[in-house]
Amino acid sequence: MATIALLTSGLHRCCSRRVYSQVHSKATTILSPAVRALVDINGLDPSLIRPSGPKGRILKGDVLAFLDGKRETEKSFSSDKVKSQKELRLPFAQPPVFGADGEGSGGRSVLRGSDTRVSSFEDLPLNNMRKTIAKRLSFSKSTIPHAYCTVSCNADGILEMRKRLKDNDIRVSLNDILIKLTATVLKDVPGVNVSWDIDKEETLMLDTVDISVAVATPNGLITPIIRNTNDKSITEISAELKELTLRAKDGKLKPEEYQGGSFTISNLGMFGIKQFTAIINPPQAAILAIGGLEGVPHQESGHVTTSHSITSTLCYDNRCITDETASRWLQELKRILQTPALIH
Repeated sequence: MATIALLTSGLHRCCSRRVYSQVHSKATTILSPAVRALVDINGLDPSLIRPSGPKGRILKGDVLAFLDGKRETEKSFSSDKVKSQKELRLPFAQPPVFGADGEGSGGRSVLRGSDTRVSSFEDLPLNNMRKTIAKRLSFSKSTIPHAYCTVSCNADGILEMRKRLKDNDIRVSLNDILIKLTATVLKDVPGVNVSWDIDKEETLMLDTVDISVAVATPNGLITPIIRNTNDKSITEISAELKELTLRAKDGKLKPEEYQGGSFTISNLGMFGIKQFTAIINPPQAAILAIGGLEGVPHQESGHVTTSHSITSTLCYDNRCITDETASRWLQELKRILQTPALIH
């Protein structure tokens, strides 16, 4: 009995040390903020990832390699599953096809014995650009605490400004004017012209105003950058944006022409959208979503007249831009939109 007790005690201590070691190794796994974000987004267990960094640290490449292996396993499993369904001729793998009279011949698929209708579909593979956009937007929306402030401004001032420019044979769009005025506000209220450092977990005050402008292309949305926007005239901004937009749609932008930037503008006014919110484009900390012009009738001296308003929503990272700073920034934007200077 003593021998059995001794063996049992030794086995208990051995198992205890093993369990403690496993728990302790999990508890002391040190992850950088960037790696932690990747792990949390994808719901991974760090103990399952093979580290390659110094002192057994898990690097971002280790997480990405683990995800690639996981996707290959899931893809293989999915392929085997579909193959198995086809071999078994299950209804959801190869649904029966019925015509208008219920006889088998073309038309929409309807499963007998249930009210379930089966529609055909087509897989649309994403190109590399769309995959990158999907990953960045998912990362942004799931890791950045988005906050929103909206303001409506009288737009008669910028319409008058555009008219004066046109009278002087200077043809620019409302978007060109809005970009210039936004750059001015970013310089006057620099608390919005910032970036969030993931690794250091601190705010970076940016020296230059580099505005990214959302442009729709056949391959997806891209944001070419107008560098040092506040130092350029409206005509210079207009010419540069046209040239960047043309090359963006042709897929000829260089990486440095769309990566980075300090602030983004997305304008859907030309599509009749009055107001919307947008997703922040990291490493930036804010994006301005601009809606279209809207006529506002009002009575003046016994006559009904119409003024124009425009609604803008500032979408910002609440870690580095406070609600008070965002509100001050929008108030300054409203002030300069309603009383714009003639700058060209």
